[in-house]
Amino acid sequence: MSTIKDLEKWLAENCIKNTFTPGNRYETDEGFGIENYYGMFIWYHTERGQKENIKYSRTEKEIVDYAFEIIKNDKYLNSHLVGSLNDELLHKQLITELKRRDIDYWNQEISQGIGKSLFRVYVYRCDIKKVTDLKEKYLLLKI
Repeated sequence: MSTIKDLEKWLAENCIKNTFTPGNRYETDEGFGIENYYGMFIWYHTERGQKENIKYSRTEKEIVDYAFEIIKNDKYLNSHLVGSLNDELLHKQLITELKRRDIDYWNQEISQGIGKSLFRVYVYRCDIKKVTDLKEKYLLLKI
């Protein structure tokens, strides 16, 4: 892989969220991106309006290789939220259905006070295409 276009193609083929934006910038849904700033390629991260430049490169290939390694190993970039639930029974139903369909997933439990939790369930890459019905049913928080 040697160009941003190659990276974009690989991301699309693997159902990994990504976007090209105007002004020679490429961004993922998780705030990472590549910017071509007068021939200098920059890998950066933005969160809450704050941009942090992480890596600089004079070549597109070097920055693409760097980005590819980060992206392919990041579980958030490689997954899609399919369920966001505050009901433990519904959470268990979703997990049971994912197992029945032989879909790999991972969970995140977020405490919301004493005895209250938000359960988030993610599926990997293109498995999101296999569970659109579940996403409609179990994604209570539209993100």
